[in-house]
Amino acid sequence: MVPLNDWKIKLNLSLLEDIVTSLESGQVLFFPNLAFPIFPEEKVLFSPTLVKKNRKNISYNSKVDQLKACEGNSQTKAIIQSMMKRFSDHADQLLLHLFPGYELHLDKGLTSFRTVEAKDKPKTSLTKNDSLLHLDSFHSSPTGGRRILRFFTNVNPFNKPRVWKVGESYQSVLKRFLPTLNKPLPGSRLFMNRFGITKSYRSLYDHFMLGIHNKMKADDRYQREVDQETIEFPPNSCWMCFTDQVSHAALSGQYAFEQSYFLSLEGLIFPEKSPLHYMESILKKRVRN
Repeated sequence: MVPLNDWKIKLNLSLLEDIVTSLESGQVLFFPNLAFPIFPEEKVLFSPTLVKKNRKNISYNSKVDQLKACEGNSQTKAIIQSMMKRFSDHADQLLLHLFPGYELHLDKGLTSFRTVEAKDKPKTSLTKNDSLLHLDSFHSSPTGGRRILRFFTNVNPFNKPRVWKVGESYQSVLKRFLPTLNKPLPGSRLFMNRFGITKSYRSLYDHFMLGIHNKMKADDRYQREVDQETIEFPPNSCWMCFTDQVSHAALSGQYAFEQSYFLSLEGLIFPEKSPLHYMESILKKRVRN
Protein backbone atom coordinates (compact mmCIF):
# COMPACT_ATOMS: atom_id res chain seq x y z
CA MET A 1 0.00 0.00 0.00
CA VAL A 2 1.49 3.32 -1.10
CA PRO A 3 0.44 6.38 0.99
CA LEU A 4 -0.07 8.88 -1.82
CA ASN A 5 -3.12 11.12 -2.12
CA ASP A 6 -1.68 13.66 -4.55
CA TRP A 7 0.07 13.14 -7.89
CA LYS A 8 2.74 15.71 -7.03
CA ILE A 9 3.67 14.71 -3.47
CA LYS A 10 7.28 13.56 -3.16
CA LEU A 11 8.05 10.45 -1.11
CA ASN A 12 11.19 10.00 0.99
CA LEU A 13 14.09 7.86 -0.25
CA SER A 14 13.51 5.03 2.24
CA LEU A 15 9.91 4.56 1.13
CA LEU A 16 10.90 4.72 -2.54
CA GLU A 17 13.42 1.92 -1.94
CA ASP A 18 10.72 -0.22 -0.30
CA ILE A 19 8.35 0.46 -3.22
CA VAL A 20 10.77 -0.60 -5.95
CA THR A 21 11.73 -3.72 -3.96
CA SER A 22 8.07 -4.70 -3.64
CA LEU A 23 7.34 -4.06 -7.31
CA GLU A 24 10.31 -6.03 -8.63
CA SER A 25 9.61 -8.86 -6.17
CA GLY A 26 6.25 -9.49 -7.85
CA GLN A 27 3.89 -7.51 -5.63
CA VAL A 28 0.91 -5.38 -6.65
CA LEU A 29 1.43 -1.77 -5.58
CA PHE A 30 -1.87 -0.32 -4.33
CA PHE A 31 -2.58 3.43 -4.10
CA PRO A 32 -5.92 3.51 -2.21
CA ASN A 33 -6.17 7.30 -1.97
CA LEU A 34 -4.78 8.38 -5.33
CA ALA A 35 -7.68 9.57 -7.47
CA PHE A 36 -7.38 10.51 -11.13
CA PRO A 37 -9.50 13.67 -11.69
CA ILE A 38 -12.41 13.36 -14.12
CA PHE A 39 -14.06 16.57 -15.35
CA PRO A 40 -17.89 16.82 -15.50
CA GLU A 41 -17.96 17.05 -19.30
CA GLU A 42 -15.93 13.84 -19.45
CA LYS A 43 -17.96 11.86 -16.93
CA VAL A 44 -21.27 12.42 -18.74
CA LEU A 45 -19.83 10.58 -21.76
CA PHE A 46 -19.08 7.38 -19.84
CA SER A 47 -20.90 4.58 -21.63
CA PRO A 48 -20.05 1.05 -22.83
CA THR A 49 -21.17 2.19 -26.29
CA LEU A 50 -18.12 4.49 -26.48
CA VAL A 51 -16.02 1.59 -27.70
CA LYS A 52 -16.48 0.17 -31.19
CA LYS A 53 -18.27 -3.13 -31.55
CA ASN A 54 -16.01 -6.20 -31.26
CA ARG A 55 -13.27 -4.14 -29.57
CA LYS A 56 -12.45 -4.54 -25.88
CA ASN A 57 -11.06 -1.09 -25.16
CA ILE A 58 -10.54 2.40 -26.51
CA SER A 59 -6.82 2.93 -27.10
CA TYR A 60 -4.62 6.00 -27.25
CA ASN A 61 -1.10 6.09 -28.65
CA SER A 62 0.73 8.99 -27.04
CA LYS A 63 3.68 8.63 -29.42
CA VAL A 64 1.57 9.74 -32.39
CA ASP A 65 -1.33 11.36 -30.47
CA GLN A 66 -3.85 8.93 -32.00
CA LEU A 67 -7.14 7.60 -30.63
CA LYS A 68 -8.58 4.28 -31.84
CA ALA A 69 -11.78 2.24 -31.38
CA CYS A 70 -13.80 5.17 -30.01
CA GLU A 71 -17.36 5.77 -31.21
CA GLY A 72 -19.06 9.15 -31.31
CA ASN A 73 -18.84 12.48 -33.06
CA SER A 74 -15.70 14.57 -33.35
CA GLN A 75 -16.44 16.49 -30.16
CA THR A 76 -16.88 13.28 -28.14
CA LYS A 77 -13.67 11.82 -29.53
CA ALA A 78 -11.78 15.03 -28.76
CA ILE A 79 -12.93 14.96 -25.12
CA ILE A 80 -12.06 11.28 -24.69
CA GLN A 81 -8.65 11.77 -26.32
CA SER A 82 -7.87 14.75 -24.08
CA MET A 83 -8.84 12.76 -20.98
CA MET A 84 -6.72 9.76 -21.98
CA LYS A 85 -3.75 11.97 -22.78
CA ARG A 86 -4.06 13.60 -19.35
CA PHE A 87 -4.12 10.19 -17.66
CA SER A 88 -1.10 9.08 -19.69
CA ASP A 89 0.81 12.19 -18.60
CA HIS A 90 -0.17 11.63 -14.95
CA ALA A 91 1.06 8.02 -15.14
CA ASP A 92 4.39 9.12 -16.64
CA GLN A 93 4.89 11.72 -13.94
CA LEU A 94 4.18 9.26 -11.13
CA LEU A 95 6.27 6.46 -12.61
CA LEU A 96 9.36 8.61 -13.04
CA HIS A 97 9.06 9.93 -9.49
CA LEU A 98 8.74 6.44 -8.01
CA PHE A 99 11.35 4.82 -10.27
CA PRO A 100 13.73 7.46 -11.66
CA GLY A 101 16.21 4.74 -12.65
CA TYR A 102 13.72 3.36 -15.17
CA GLU A 103 13.57 6.50 -17.32
CA LEU A 104 16.30 5.65 -19.85
CA HIS A 105 15.10 2.07 -20.23
CA LEU A 106 11.34 2.53 -20.69
CA ASP A 107 9.36 2.13 -23.88
CA LYS A 108 5.87 3.54 -23.48
CA GLY A 109 3.01 1.42 -24.76
CA LEU A 110 -0.66 2.16 -25.37
CA THR A 111 -3.13 3.81 -23.03
CA SER A 112 -6.50 2.07 -22.76
CA PHE A 113 -9.95 3.11 -21.50
CA ARG A 114 -11.90 0.06 -20.42
CA THR A 115 -15.55 1.06 -20.71
CA VAL A 116 -17.09 -2.42 -20.93
CA GLU A 117 -17.94 -4.41 -17.80
CA ALA A 118 -15.12 -6.94 -17.49
CA LYS A 119 -17.39 -9.89 -16.70
CA ASP A 120 -19.50 -9.12 -19.78
CA LYS A 121 -16.67 -9.08 -22.29
CA PRO A 122 -17.14 -11.76 -24.96
CA LYS A 123 -14.87 -14.78 -24.42
CA THR A 124 -13.75 -15.26 -28.03
CA SER A 125 -11.24 -17.95 -27.07
CA LEU A 126 -9.80 -19.57 -23.99
CA THR A 127 -6.43 -17.86 -24.40
CA LYS A 128 -8.10 -14.43 -24.63
CA ASN A 129 -10.23 -14.95 -21.52
CA ASP A 130 -8.63 -12.59 -19.01
CA SER A 131 -11.00 -13.67 -16.23
CA LEU A 132 -8.69 -16.68 -15.85
CA LEU A 133 -5.42 -16.50 -13.91
CA HIS A 134 -2.51 -15.85 -16.26
CA LEU A 135 0.83 -14.16 -16.80
CA ASP A 136 0.91 -11.63 -19.61
CA SER A 137 2.48 -12.85 -22.83
CA PHE A 138 1.50 -11.85 -26.36
CA HIS A 139 1.22 -14.19 -29.33
CA SER A 140 2.27 -11.68 -31.98
CA SER A 141 4.34 -9.25 -29.90
CA PRO A 142 7.37 -10.90 -28.28
CA THR A 143 9.08 -8.90 -25.54
CA GLY A 144 12.49 -10.56 -25.66
CA GLY A 145 12.52 -10.52 -21.88
CA ARG A 146 11.54 -6.89 -21.46
CA ARG A 147 9.25 -6.42 -18.46
CA ILE A 148 5.55 -5.60 -18.91
CA LEU A 149 4.66 -2.86 -16.44
CA ARG A 150 1.05 -1.69 -16.18
CA PHE A 151 -0.51 1.15 -14.22
CA PHE A 152 -4.28 1.23 -13.61
CA THR A 153 -6.87 3.55 -12.13
CA ASN A 154 -10.55 2.92 -11.39
CA VAL A 155 -12.67 5.88 -12.51
CA ASN A 156 -16.07 4.19 -12.12
CA PRO A 157 -18.68 6.90 -11.36
CA PHE A 158 -21.14 4.39 -9.83
CA ASN A 159 -19.02 3.34 -6.84
CA LYS A 160 -18.19 -0.09 -8.32
CA PRO A 161 -14.80 -1.68 -7.65
CA ARG A 162 -12.48 -3.28 -10.16
CA VAL A 163 -12.12 -6.87 -8.96
CA TRP A 164 -9.04 -9.01 -9.57
CA LYS A 165 -7.79 -12.39 -8.52
CA VAL A 166 -4.08 -12.74 -7.79
CA GLY A 167 -2.56 -16.21 -7.81
CA GLU A 168 0.64 -17.93 -6.71
CA SER A 169 4.13 -16.50 -7.15
CA TYR A 170 5.89 -16.44 -10.49
CA GLN A 171 8.46 -18.93 -9.24
CA SER A 172 5.68 -21.37 -8.31
CA VAL A 173 3.96 -20.93 -11.68
CA LEU A 174 7.26 -21.53 -13.45
CA LYS A 175 8.07 -24.71 -11.51
CA ARG A 176 4.58 -26.05 -12.14
CA PHE A 177 4.24 -25.40 -15.89
CA LEU A 178 7.71 -25.02 -17.41
CA PRO A 179 8.50 -28.79 -17.31
CA THR A 180 5.30 -29.51 -19.28
CA LEU A 181 6.29 -27.39 -22.29
CA ASN A 182 7.89 -28.51 -25.54
CA LYS A 183 10.74 -26.73 -27.24
CA PRO A 184 9.83 -24.79 -30.41
CA LEU A 185 10.02 -26.64 -33.69
CA PRO A 186 13.29 -25.98 -35.56
CA GLY A 187 12.90 -22.94 -37.80
CA SER A 188 9.37 -22.13 -36.58
CA ARG A 189 10.26 -18.86 -34.87
CA LEU A 190 12.19 -17.59 -37.89
CA PHE A 191 9.25 -18.54 -40.12
CA MET A 192 6.76 -16.64 -37.92
CA ASN A 193 8.90 -13.52 -37.94
CA ARG A 194 9.62 -13.63 -41.67
CA PHE A 195 5.96 -13.97 -42.62
CA GLY A 196 4.61 -11.40 -40.16
CA ILE A 197 2.96 -13.82 -37.73
CA THR A 198 5.04 -12.18 -35.01
CA LYS A 199 6.13 -8.54 -35.05
CA SER A 200 9.67 -9.50 -34.05
CA TYR A 201 11.65 -12.68 -33.48
CA ARG A 202 10.16 -14.85 -30.74
CA SER A 203 12.89 -15.69 -28.23
CA LEU A 204 12.94 -18.92 -26.23
CA TYR A 205 11.79 -16.84 -23.27
CA ASP A 206 8.74 -15.63 -25.22
CA HIS A 207 8.02 -19.16 -26.46
CA PHE A 208 7.96 -20.56 -22.94
CA MET A 209 6.07 -17.59 -21.45
CA LEU A 210 3.34 -17.92 -24.08
CA GLY A 211 3.15 -21.64 -23.37
CA ILE A 212 2.77 -20.97 -19.65
CA HIS A 213 0.08 -18.33 -20.34
CA ASN A 214 -1.92 -20.80 -22.42
CA LYS A 215 -1.42 -23.77 -20.09
CA MET A 216 -2.55 -21.77 -17.06
CA LYS A 217 -5.79 -20.75 -18.74
CA ALA A 218 -6.49 -24.25 -20.08
CA ASP A 219 -6.10 -26.00 -16.72
CA ASP A 220 -9.54 -25.96 -15.07
CA ARG A 221 -8.34 -27.70 -11.93
CA TYR A 222 -5.49 -25.25 -11.53
CA GLN A 223 -7.86 -22.31 -11.88
CA ARG A 224 -10.11 -23.73 -9.17
CA GLU A 225 -7.60 -25.03 -6.67
CA VAL A 226 -4.47 -22.90 -6.81
CA ASP A 227 -3.95 -20.48 -3.91
CA GLN A 228 -5.50 -17.18 -4.91
CA GLU A 229 -6.70 -13.94 -3.40
CA THR A 230 -9.54 -11.69 -4.52
CA ILE A 231 -8.69 -7.98 -4.45
CA GLU A 232 -11.12 -5.09 -4.89
CA PHE A 233 -9.76 -1.79 -6.21
CA PRO A 234 -12.36 0.86 -5.35
CA PRO A 235 -13.15 3.94 -7.40
CA ASN A 236 -10.58 6.73 -7.05
CA SER A 237 -7.73 4.29 -6.44
CA CYS A 238 -4.77 3.16 -8.53
CA TRP A 239 -2.58 0.06 -8.72
CA MET A 240 0.51 -1.10 -10.58
CA CYS A 241 2.41 -4.32 -11.19
CA PHE A 242 4.59 -6.25 -13.59
CA THR A 243 1.89 -8.33 -15.28
CA ASP A 244 4.46 -10.75 -16.72
CA GLN A 245 5.31 -11.68 -13.11
CA VAL A 246 2.03 -11.35 -11.20
CA SER A 247 -0.49 -14.13 -11.84
CA HIS A 248 -3.75 -12.20 -12.21
CA ALA A 249 -7.29 -12.26 -13.56
CA ALA A 250 -9.84 -9.49 -14.08
CA LEU A 251 -13.20 -10.64 -12.70
CA SER A 252 -15.38 -7.55 -12.89
CA GLY A 253 -15.37 -3.79 -13.09
CA GLN A 254 -16.12 -1.04 -15.57
CA TYR A 255 -14.52 2.28 -16.47
CA ALA A 256 -10.81 1.99 -15.78
CA PHE A 257 -7.71 3.43 -17.40
CA GLU A 258 -4.52 1.50 -17.99
CA GLN A 259 -1.08 2.63 -19.15
CA SER A 260 1.41 0.06 -20.41
CA TYR A 261 5.19 0.28 -20.39
CA PHE A 262 7.98 -2.06 -21.45
CA LEU A 263 11.13 -1.99 -19.35
CA SER A 264 14.44 -3.45 -20.50
CA LEU A 265 16.34 -5.69 -18.11
CA GLU A 266 19.11 -3.08 -17.87
CA GLY A 267 16.70 -0.74 -16.10
CA LEU A 268 15.83 -3.10 -13.28
CA ILE A 269 17.18 -2.46 -9.80
CA PHE A 270 17.01 -6.20 -9.06
CA PRO A 271 17.50 -8.04 -12.37
CA GLU A 272 17.94 -11.28 -10.43
CA LYS A 273 14.22 -11.09 -9.57
CA SER A 274 13.12 -10.90 -13.21
CA PRO A 275 11.08 -13.70 -14.87
CA LEU A 276 13.83 -14.21 -17.44
CA HIS A 277 16.45 -14.70 -14.74
CA TYR A 278 14.29 -17.22 -12.86
CA MET A 279 13.61 -19.11 -16.09
CA GLU A 280 17.30 -19.27 -16.99
CA SER A 281 18.11 -20.46 -13.47
CA ILE A 282 15.70 -23.39 -13.78
CA LEU A 283 16.65 -24.34 -17.34
CA LYS A 284 20.35 -23.62 -16.74
CA LYS A 285 20.72 -21.99 -20.14
CA ARG A 286 20.10 -18.67 -21.85
CA VAL A 287 16.59 -18.09 -23.21
CA ARG A 288 17.13 -14.61 -24.67
CA ASN A 289 17.76 -15.85 -28.21
